[in-house]
Amino acid sequence: MHELANGRRHVFLYENWISDEGMPRVTLTPWREGDTNVYKVYVRTADVEGAETDAEVALRLYGRREGATSDSGIIKLAGPRRLFQRAAQDTFYIKCADLGLLSRLLVAAAPSPAGAKPSWRLRDIEVIDAARNTFSVFPCDRWFSPRADPATAMQTLVRARGRLLTWDGGGWGALTSAPAAAPP
Repeated sequence: MHELANGRRHVFLYENWISDEGMPRVTLTPWREGDTNVYKVYVRTADVEGAETDAEVALRLYGRREGATSDSGIIKLAGPRRLFQRAAQDTFYIKCADLGLLSRLLVAAAPSPAGAKPSWRLRDIEVIDAARNTFSVFPCDRWFSPRADPATAMQTLVRARGRLLTWDGGGWGALTSAPAAAPP
């Protein structure tokens, strides 16, 4: 919500449907720095032959808040349909502690017990910070081949330099000058 009189912005996070039918009255309180946050994560598989996988994929988000590194903990990416298909984008919602400005993420791919396609070619991951109305892109364009080369099973991705954009209510704003944070 934007106050027109003074330009201040207030964010309210709510995770349920709002409808007229049988819905109790809902009181929302403004989000404050440090509260729980919701991150919308887009995982894009590359468009090359054999890029899809049936591996189990997990990630861990890292950010900087109040001068300290914070992280989301390990989050398994799962869903009701086949994920991580060639040239596909999979969407996940992650609710965790507010991490501040995202700097990097760790992605891991482990072969599923009955999996026939353990290798995976990840194009990139985009993360939208719901509370701050910003998004960050983490390019990858690399293979995860946990059976052939265990060293590729876990990879750290750093936010692309200058890829922090803000939502001004009518569209994504100009790139900010926020540098890509180096891992601590």
